[in-house]
Amino acid sequence: MKAGEFKAKCLELMDTVAETGATIVITKRGTPVARLVPVVDAASSIFGFARGAFEEVGDIVAPVASEWRPNEVELTLLDRAAPAGLPAPARRKKRSIR
Repeated sequence: MKAGEFKAKCLELMDTVAETGATIVITKRGTPVARLVPVVDAASSIFGFARGAFEEVGDIVAPVASEWRPNEVELTLLDRAAPAGLPAPARRKKRSIR
């Protein structure tokens, strides 16, 4: 939008931006010089920012039905990640949890 046109309709455009959330780029001789954007209140805390974004399905606290065991690809990755001189995590003695 040209600066002269913006000047003539400034208050009306500010109301439109506030209502619709649209952004208006203001130009001077065809070059963008300003942008009119709606004010967005930043959350004062990070706690609760994702409220409603996830759905809890089933019992998330109960133990799982089976014990996890790594597949061949995971074993290979674990072997590569083991520091030199230490046994690879996949080859360590397994302990059962009861």
